[in-house]
Amino acid sequence: MKYMIEAQIDPWYTSYQNMIADSKSSFDYTVRGDLFFTEVGRDRNDDNVRVNNDEIHFVSTGIAIITASQDGDVNYKAAPDIIQNLYVVDAIAGTVNLSVDADTYVKEETASTNYGNDTNMVTKAAAAAAAAAAASRYAYLKFDLSSVPGLIISAKLRLYQRTNNVEERNVYDVVDDSWTETGLTWSNKPVYENKLASLLTSKTWSEWNVSSYTAQGFTNDKVITMVVDDPDNPSTFCIDFYAKENLMNVPELVIEYSNVPLLGTNTVESKIDIHPNLVLNELNVPLVSANLNIKETNLALCTLSGQRVMSIKANANMTKLDLSKFNRGVYLLIIKDNSKNITRKIVKL
Repeated sequence: MKYMIEAQIDPWYTSYQNMIADSKSSFDYTVRGDLFFTEVGRDRNDDNVRVNNDEIHFVSTGIAIITASQDGDVNYKAAPDIIQNLYVVDAIAGTVNLSVDADTYVKEETASTNYGNDTNMVTKAAAAAAAAAAASRYAYLKFDLSSVPGLIISAKLRLYQRTNNVEERNVYDVVDDSWTETGLTWSNKPVYENKLASLLTSKTWSEWNVSSYTAQGFTNDKVITMVVDDPDNPSTFCIDFYAKENLMNVPELVIEYSNVPLLGTNTVESKIDIHPNLVLNELNVPLVSANLNIKETNLALCTLSGQRVMSIKANANMTKLDLSKFNRGVYLLIIKDNSKNITRKIVKL
């Protein structure tokens, strides 16, 4: 049995570390294994979870829904709840090394030029000097997850650095997967949004932990896009990574997976025809085909970082969500009753 806290799954892990250092904090864990629920607090134990010295030990398989909250006081506002789905399994079934499906980089100075056939991907934030060498550049990578044979437990993005310098590089998520390797330019690039991981690179393999984002992509359309960019501005050095056109040391995702069937990951999920998705105002969530217990069904809308921004109880076989006041971006819709947990990606325009 793995210690899920030691897996350091963000954003919940970081919130957890901050909270246990704050005497005003509290946290609860709703853990589901098979067909029952148990709620566990800081000082409670039961047959499914052990909470010991602020470590959480899961001792049954299933879906764990973690909710972290922090109360406010006269000086500070209460923090928004953070929720995270964790899939607890007995063992890792295997590892898959996925080569990148498409990779390239974009350059601000040559906004209409495509670099899809280059053997390297250049990353560098804009420098102070107004010259071509100072232009921003960052890399796009797309992965097809459809060949992964089971539920994703962990994922690492691996890139091999061609250049010698040591520099920080961040990985970000991208909503739009429609770009192509030979068509992407600075002018038509999709925007990147949330930072997933950061590290100091060197002239060898660099590995970023992108487990949560990859697992979410696997339970949705099974295609994910990531950007590697330089967080410094102005930048000091270019960091070049080998692209798949180099034929050696190509970008890859190293994925650990489980073959244990879990609640909420079966064919029921594909039967929910949520529409429209891309949504501008009202989102329709038809629940009749999902075979849910409507009286026990709740819906939560969360950001990709885990912050819950809406929570309602289903009141009919067709539940409508008003998203007109929400910011543009990607959200996760979590639908659960007392026997199922279904997650879908929602794109808000």
